[in-house]
Amino acid sequence: MSDLNNNFKLISLDITGSTNNDAKRIIKDGEKSPFIIIAKEQTAGRGRQGKTFFSPKDTGLYMTVGFPIDKDSKDFLYMTSAAAVSVVESIHSLTGELCRIKWVNDIYKDGKKICGILTESVLGENPFIIVGIGINLTTADFPSDIKNIASSLEKDISPALLALEIASRLKSYFDEGSYSFMEDYRKFSLVPGEDISYIKNGETYEGKAVKILDSGALLVKKANGEEEILDSGEISLRLK
Repeated sequence: MSDLNNNFKLISLDITGSTNNDAKRIIKDGEKSPFIIIAKEQTAGRGRQGKTFFSPKDTGLYMTVGFPIDKDSKDFLYMTSAAAVSVVESIHSLTGELCRIKWVNDIYKDGKKICGILTESVLGENPFIIVGIGINLTTADFPSDIKNIASSLEKDISPALLALEIASRLKSYFDEGSYSFMEDYRKFSLVPGEDISYIKNGETYEGKAVKILDSGALLVKKANGEEEILDSGEISLRLK
């Protein structure tokens, strides 16, 4: 473990199950400073709602950023949205590639997913918020169940350099504590104006995404004309 620009402690791993799980372990062991965990491969990469994140060796950036917090809760939507903007901005800064955000936690390039984000809390005497980020950099061969929806950045870029850029931007948003990044979130978003379906309480609904609020929540106009605010959950776009 070493200091990284005096802002983070860095843990580099060749292979692990899940960097988010590793983060929980080191917090439980007493870590109190912001940190980054980077792995070359994950055997059990995790996504939202129990999904997995395909993480083959040496083809992606698999990282978790951890921030100590002063209370036993933190706005997940805030951190996930800030992380999404940090990823898009960092990729653009280092490669010139402009990616897009699918609400709330996926990054897309040319209509396919290249990145997922998983935000979690670690509660108790040493509370943290952790943000797991997986980016397909050069991954070419995907499992059959995701090969039609997943893709890669396809840019020659150092995973460590990208990780530092993302973490630094995310820390600036975290320290700022405002929603100043939401203007960029809306600019990068794929969702507003699109017909969508979404799942809530186990039921599927259809509607049109109206706008993303400053809180990061999504305002939807349902098929029956009613408006609803979504602050979490899963949506699937029907792009035309």
